[in-house]
Amino acid sequence: MSAEQTGAQQTWSGEFTVAPDHPCLPGHFPGEPIVPAVLLLELSCAVLRQRRPELGPPREVKSAKFMRPVRPGETVRVSFSGAAGGALRFSCETAGGIAAQGQLLFTAAA
Repeated sequence: MSAEQTGAQQTWSGEFTVAPDHPCLPGHFPGEPIVPAVLLLELSCAVLRQRRPELGPPREVKSAKFMRPVRPGETVRVSFSGAAGGALRFSCETAGGIAAQGQLLFTAAA
């Protein structure tokens, strides 16, 4: 996980991979497994919280667009940056290109 400062905006990035034996994959879809969108979001948020532990769980998905499927075993590079209204913009990218992007709002950790 890394953090960079570009101008006045800070970005956070990291990577994850979903193992081929992950329990959500057999039903999504038999013979052609793809990583479910909700798991992409969950793992992306986990990467961010490693760097920003003061963030609680996501409070709202302001927007999310899924452009290409992510297969088990593919490395997903996720990056977050600030957006308007306290939201964080995210992007998930694999070797095949951008898989997902959007904006999330988080709850402050208790």
